[in-house]
Order: sequence, then C-alpha cells, then structure tokens
Amino acid sequence: MELDKKQLRKKLIQMRLTFDENQKQSHFIIEKLKKDVHFKQSKKIGIYLSYRNEVDTWKLIQEFKEKKEFYVPIVRGQEMYFTKYKEPMQKNKYGILEPDEKIEISKNQLDLMIVPLVGYNQDNYRLGYGGGYYDRYLKKYKGYTIGLAYTFQYLKDYQPESFDIPLNQIITDEKI
Repeated sequence: MELDKKQLRKKLIQMRLTFDENQKQSHFIIEKLKKDVHFKQSKKIGIYLSYRNEVDTWKLIQEFKEKKEFYVPIVRGQEMYFTKYKEPMQKNKYGILEPDEKIEISKNQLDLMIVPLVGYNQDNYRLGYGGGYYDRYLKKYKGYTIGLAYTFQYLKDYQPESFDIPLNQIITDEKI
C-alpha cells in the first residue's frame, strides 16, 4: 500500500534519529557542507534553524556568524521571507524560533539557500512539511540551493508534484 504525502511525512519525521545519533550524523553532513564550493564562496546565506531533529544548523551558524551573514525564514500569512539572524529569538506559531527584530532581505541578495526537508528523491526533489512555503519561495529564487538530509530520508519512488522545485544539491551523511 502506497502512503500519501501526509502519511509519508509522519513516518519520516518519526524515523528521525535519537538526539545523540542526530548530533553525530549532523556533524558529518555539516562538515561536508563546509567543504562545498558554494558554501565557501557565499557571503549571504539563507538557512533554516533546525527543529525536531533536522540536520543541526545551529553550530554552523555559531561557527561562521563572524565571517558570513545568515538569514532565517519568517512566515507571514502564506508567504515566507528571510530576515537576518539576530538574537533575541521567539517562537512562531509553528514553535520554530525566529528573530524578534525582522529586517527582510530580497531573494536576489542571497547567495545560497540551505533548505530543510522531510524526504528527497534521486532528482533532488524534496518532500517538505506540506505548507508549500519553500516551494513558493524557491519558485522565484535564482540562487543555488542545498538540502541537508539523513540517508534514511531518501524516497526511491517519490514523485514530485507540478509545483515542486528541485534543489541543486542534497548533502547527506553518506553522499552528496
């Protein structure tokens, strides 16, 4: 029996690794990202703040915040924007942290976008959380996109929808 997208999301989120294993695998993935030419060359980076055992982006931000500018997503209505990473932070309606002070940046000013995902296929299409925020944003974003994922999130038979936007690259604990 084939799972629908909602069931598939739930299953993959439940499979996310224990915290200790998450930290170990996240470390491998982030180390690969740090060696990536697109990351190295980028000055202004759109990045998600990891949540619910996603690949951990917090340490990366802390390590490079003096060398690069990080911009994190904020949601207003049905649209997503990016604002400069800055503390203090507060939880939004989804329980995800975002800066108190929100200064938006234009899509065209971001050199690189590091994108969260629940699952992915061989053509770099991502299964997101179902709100469509990233798909709507990426439709107009012309820069380079990288997804960060654990190997178990690979979906061999996942068929994207017409509105899905493929990422340029996905980095996992096993491959790029």
